[in-house]
Amino acid sequence: MPLFERAFYKRATHNEGLWDVLDSFEAAVCKDPRMVGEPHLGFPGGKVWVYQSPSLIRIPAVNILYEINDNDGVVLCWSLRLAV
Repeated sequence: MPLFERAFYKRATHNEGLWDVLDSFEAAVCKDPRMVGEPHLGFPGGKVWVYQSPSLIRIPAVNILYEINDNDGVVLCWSLRLAV
């Protein structure tokens, strides 16, 4: 199993709330990816966005870096970070 998957499943299997956050993120970006996050200041042009969920009791803060490709109609998730 690749390193990312090992680290992800180590944290995800013990936190069902994380799956709720990821499901909500997916549903929102399918409707309108610009309503979810904010443009990343380090990437001019408005293609790269950042989403940050609030930290709740059963859910750690989740940060997702994603790219909006309007030409192809896709959203590419580049990074997922969990606050521990």
